[in-house]
Amino acid sequence: MKKGIIVILAVGIIAVCILVGQQFYKKDQMEYSLETVEENTPEWVFKQEIHAMTHQKVYAADKWGEVIVTEELIDAMMQKLEEQKDDFKNASFYEETLTAWKRGDFSNAVEVHNEIWASQDGTIGKATRLLTPEEEKEYVDRLLDQQRKREERERNSRKMSDKDDGDK
Repeated sequence: MKKGIIVILAVGIIAVCILVGQQFYKKDQMEYSLETVEENTPEWVFKQEIHAMTHQKVYAADKWGEVIVTEELIDAMMQKLEEQKDDFKNASFYEETLTAWKRGDFSNAVEVHNEIWASQDGTIGKATRLLTPEEEKEYVDRLLDQQRKREERERNSRKMSDKDDGDK
């Protein structure tokens, strides 16, 4: 009886750790933006940024990492690639991808997503198709809404902190 309870508790604790870890991972991935394109970017970070960029363009059951694709982000990624081309094992893949995207051609997004996904030993979230323009708009609108809410929470938190400092 005691062994059964211990096993149930252990499984429960492991499940909670996995779920919490996934939420932290997703939150961390949400933070990807131009700031990730910095000096001496590790290839895995650069690759993950491209992976996150594909999520705006592809349908997948589960997506980890979100960023809004902008011309500025593509330019920053191309600049970073140029600076670190010799350091990246998959530089030609990134160059082909970003060059197409710079031209506005995202027809390779499913292939790009799945190649990176497979290199990360993905088991859930394989891209199956491009999003429709309507689906992409919903995706971007959702991200912008999340960003607005996050910024509002940060402003409110600062106001509360400032108020607390004034009460002292």
